[in-house]
Amino acid sequence: MRLLIARRGRAEILEVPDPIPAGDEVLVETAWSAVSAGTERQAVQDLAFSPRALFRRARLGWGKALASWRRRGGRATLGKIGEAARKPVPLGYSATGRVLAVGSEVGDLAPGDWIVAVGPGAHHATRLLARRAFCAKLPNAHLARDASAGALVGVALHAMGRAGIEEGSDAAVFGLGAIGQFMVQSLRALTCRVAAFDPLAARRKLAAAAGAEVHATPRSEGGHFDAVFLCARARDPDLIADA
Repeated sequence: MRLLIARRGRAEILEVPDPIPAGDEVLVETAWSAVSAGTERQAVQDLAFSPRALFRRARLGWGKALASWRRRGGRATLGKIGEAARKPVPLGYSATGRVLAVGSEVGDLAPGDWIVAVGPGAHHATRLLARRAFCAKLPNAHLARDASAGALVGVALHAMGRAGIEEGSDAAVFGLGAIGQFMVQSLRALTCRVAAFDPLAARRKLAAAAGAEVHATPRSEGGHFDAVFLCARARDPDLIADA
């Protein structure tokens, strides 16, 4: 089967053996997989040959790297960083497809069923090996394309739950990529008033179509919101201060 991975700062397609499900695992023939551009771009960049990215991938901050250098020496520390850079990292975490086989502990799914899989195993691949706990059965194949974004929608809903969003709340969404768009749509489904911010006109147009009040930058007059959702990197601390 083919699997999309990140390695050494690039995305590659590998040919790997077909997995065999065991225990609570489900083998799936992939129909659709959702691209989370920000998350997956970061995964690729984390494996680039820059000191900061490599330290992060090797789980070494600058302080830990210096401590490791003193304790283990430069060669061992650089070896750990290089090993992390060479290790392939599968990309993707939200997909749908048709069940091909199940492990011995899976009793409620059978070959031919359509499912959505999220999290571990739900990669960009021709076949997936997912845990049953991270799968949900679909009523039919017609929902497969839309359901493939299940994990991204889940991020938005989880954030709303943690923020205590209720019907009619006022919310601000900064960043209108995939998760930001799902955040806007989910908030509007609860009849929330949404102010959405993004410098890209095409993204603002999508959010406006969902009923958000859109802006390229934070308004100088400010405003009160019950919750602020940051769906982008905060390079500018004034972004939140102005909210």
